[in-house]
Amino acid sequence: TLNWMTNYSDILVFPPLQYQCSPRFSQRIMITTEGYLETTGLLLSDANTYRCTSTNLTGTIVLRLNVTGYVPNQPVLNVPVFTNDRGEAIHLNWTIEESIIRPVDYYILSWRIEREGDDEEGSRRRQNRENNIQTTDKSYNLTDYESEAVYTFRVVAENNAGRSQISNERTFDVDEELQALGTERKRSG
Repeated sequence: TLNWMTNYSDILVFPPLQYQCSPRFSQRIMITTEGYLETTGLLLSDANTYRCTSTNLTGTIVLRLNVTGYVPNQPVLNVPVFTNDRGEAIHLNWTIEESIIRPVDYYILSWRIEREGDDEEGSRRRQNRENNIQTTDKSYNLTDYESEAVYTFRVVAENNAGRSQISNERTFDVDEELQALGTERKRSG
């Protein structure tokens, strides 16, 4: 969004204004000598708050320009499945509505592993672990999964403006899915 905050039309200006701006504008942002703002092809890298001043016999004018970008849209995580009937990997993929004003630089796929396990005293306890990976793809194959575990997956998209909202969560019970495949193969973790 662009907010050009000025109203100096009643000020008599001679000679024409010359602005000193900080930080310096990229070549995609210009202020004309008449005080008009001209932009062409702004990028997320242009995001900043600019402060421009001009001083002459009539006084000092201070103009501020806020250039902000948009975070990516929220990804939608599809139902996780095994990649084949042998259960070699858990396949995850997601969709997202991308646009020129909401680009995606990369995704962060996160998952929580819940499983029953023995603690140091031999008592059964629920264990939780968080993991994540960064990828530029809209899919991922998790090959090193654990049996007797329930996975909860989610994904976010990120660009220079920030992170999207977190996607919907998807749960994957490894033993139930292996049983549905009719395979005895299990992976230990």
